[in-house]
Amino acid sequence: MHERGKGSKVDSFSVHFPLSKDFAQQLNQGISCAIIKGVENIDFDLSESYGLMVDHNSSSTSSEKYDFPRWLLAAAGKKCTVKHLRLASCSLSAPPGSNCLSSLITIQLQGANINEQQLESLLSSCSSLEALSLHLLNDLVDLKSAGPNLRLKH
Repeated sequence: MHERGKGSKVDSFSVHFPLSKDFAQQLNQGISCAIIKGVENIDFDLSESYGLMVDHNSSSTSSEKYDFPRWLLAAAGKKCTVKHLRLASCSLSAPPGSNCLSSLITIQLQGANINEQQLESLLSSCSSLEALSLHLLNDLVDLKSAGPNLRLKH
C-alpha cells in the first residue's frame, strides 16, 4: 500500500498488488484512514499482473475478489473528497440509495465485478461525474444511461 501526502492530508491512496478478500480488513482500514485525511485519488489494482509470482493454474473466482465497500467513502461527519476512483480486479459493493460518491469526477473500472443494476446505482450517486471508463466487465451485459444528471464528457 502506498500513501502519498504531506502532513495530515493524503492526496492519493494506491494499492497495486494481487490481494483477495482475505485482506479486506487491512484494505478497509487503509481506505478509512485515507478518507479521514481527505484523499482525492484512490487507485486499487489487485490483479495478478502486479504479483511477483503468478500461478496460472489457479482460477480466481469473483467470490475471492476484494469487495470495495463504497460506503467507506463516507467518513462519519466528513464530506467525501474522493475525485478519482480506479478499481481493477475488485468487486464493488453498491448499496442502493447511497450518495457517498457525489464528489467523484472520474471512475475507471477494469475487471471489476459489477452488473447493470449496481452500475446504475453507482452512476446515479455520482452527480459530478465527467469521465467513465469500463474495461473487461464480464457481468455487464446491457448498459443503459443512469439518469439525466450525468455530465459525462469522456
